[in-house]
Amino acid sequence: GARGGAGAPASDPYTLGSKCTHTRMPLMPFQRFCIVATVPHTEAVARLTAVVVPQPFVGRPITDRPFSGWVRGNEFRFSRVFRERINSFVPVVRGRVVATGPGCRIEGTMRLHLHVALFLAVWSGLFFWQALDLLRAAAHTAISWGDLLSILGMVLGCWALCGWSFVSEVRLARRLLSDAVEDVATAPPVR
Repeated sequence: GARGGAGAPASDPYTLGSKCTHTRMPLMPFQRFCIVATVPHTEAVARLTAVVVPQPFVGRPITDRPFSGWVRGNEFRFSRVFRERINSFVPVVRGRVVATGPGCRIEGTMRLHLHVALFLAVWSGLFFWQALDLLRAAAHTAISWGDLLSILGMVLGCWALCGWSFVSEVRLARRLLSDAVEDVATAPPVR
């Protein structure tokens, strides 16, 4: 289907009133999505099930399917499968399929994996703590503003890398999800 952002035509599958708006949280990468599909609800659930392989307890699945996780009834939770390398910023996709008359709506969220979010919180917290220590020391002695800027640069650089990686993975996951629901046979291979 067609994709777009601001100023997209009304037929855009990612927009359907207020339930399909994209929002990002400022501190942790998070995005809501909505895909309006022309296929019936049961067909959309079947197509989602066809592109999701169960996640093994340990390791990565060896499969040609683009996602690993689960689809149960109208609900799903999965992430993209990697064959050659691991990307920590791949989003966890969680949502549901909602019948809308002749078609359906796939709505949900994409967020960082809990372990990655915790790592980023601890990493940033440590650097913020160092920055606060430097500012407290500034009350008693002269500090090197270069030290403070390098600490803040590390935090901002980490968040920028995470945000850029997450957003690019969200776009790919959303495209794969949309392609899978519209036509499983034409879903492109994942590299």
